[in-house]
Amino acid sequence: MILWDFGDGSTGMGDDVQHTYLLPGRYTLTARAITVDGNDTETKIDYILVHGLVVVAKPDRGQASLKVQFSTEQI
Repeated sequence: MILWDFGDGSTGMGDDVQHTYLLPGRYTLTARAITVDGNDTETKIDYILVHGLVVVAKPDRGQASLKVQFSTEQI
């Protein structure tokens, strides 16, 4: 299981989550993976920069080296 902190006061839980940023700005993304063997946290400071666009983040399912897809939508 992965716990997500999107840096804008929103959180998510699961291997397949989506998030939409509603305001421009810089956001720190934190992902905490929890397994039967323990847990690990990765934080990316100011990792997401939104310029008047909505940025949608969607990770793919998978093992370590989880890939995250980002797409944008004009607001």
